[in-house]
Amino acid sequence: MPFDAQAAYERHLRSTTIEPNRVTWLPTSGPEAWGTSQMLHGAFDALAGFPAKRKRLDTVQPEVLEKLKAHLAHEAIAAVCEPADRSMAHAEQITSNDKPVANVTLETVDTALKNIVQVASFISTDFFSDAAFGSVVPVPQFDVLEHLDAPWVDAAHLPALHEHWHAVSDRLADWTDNLDEHFLPRRPST
Repeated sequence: MPFDAQAAYERHLRSTTIEPNRVTWLPTSGPEAWGTSQMLHGAFDALAGFPAKRKRLDTVQPEVLEKLKAHLAHEAIAAVCEPADRSMAHAEQITSNDKPVANVTLETVDTALKNIVQVASFISTDFFSDAAFGSVVPVPQFDVLEHLDAPWVDAAHLPALHEHWHAVSDRLADWTDNLDEHFLPRRPST
């Protein structure tokens, strides 16, 4: 790709007849890819703090990296990491002497995820000039709202559900009735 995009652009103009309302293909790689070169230079110039004169030794401004690190050091990420590490990813046996695992709200998880996604997307697009991170929302292969207007239970099935509920309740209640029979010795016959 040309470092001097302007020179490649001028060569392109000299070698091509420009006709009004005509669409043409431009090279995206190689020494004639002036458009891609301009785009990549613009992205890197922003990372380098928009230098007055572009140089091959320009570097990313430390402030950019500090802002990325600050986003990843957000208190919401730390708040989500602790219970995730202790309860889910590396579930430890927590005793009464241990510091309790803090609860987090969905708002905290949302804030943590937002910070992580924004950093990942910025690095992907602005640092590596690659595709954007993409949508965080999974794409279901069905209509997620299809049955939202329908009741959970058809009224015709309610009597059978009541019957089932009472049968389960009676069976579970029986577990606590007449415990003496299971644990105490039998009374001797008289």
